[in-house]
Amino acid sequence: MTFTFDGLIRFSAEHAGLTNEQFQRDDIEDYVVYNISNIQTALENLHAYNTLSAISVLFEEQHVPLRIHVMMKDNKTRLDYLTILLTRSEFNRATKQIKSTVDQARKKQEEINHRKS
Repeated sequence: MTFTFDGLIRFSAEHAGLTNEQFQRDDIEDYVVYNISNIQTALENLHAYNTLSAISVLFEEQHVPLRIHVMMKDNKTRLDYLTILLTRSEFNRATKQIKSTVDQARKKQEEINHRKS
């Protein structure tokens, strides 16, 4: 797993059961866009909602607003398409926060390892 903001988002999707074809990232002008699509079964629908749940926690921890757009098949309960939208500045800020947190954790671990030896 890559300890970056993007890596954590991708890990959340993969861990929830989405494939690379179902979860994709696009960079469009000043936005970073994550798309969940190609959902065919009830189980894949559950995977999509679990991904959204995990991502929402990550966004909340990083103080990033969660903007989603949802398309439902035939206006029923099955997900057709879900888009998560971040501005480039929000994405960059969250990326820096994650990097800082990882660097602090690594430094602390090095100090602990140094004390043990």
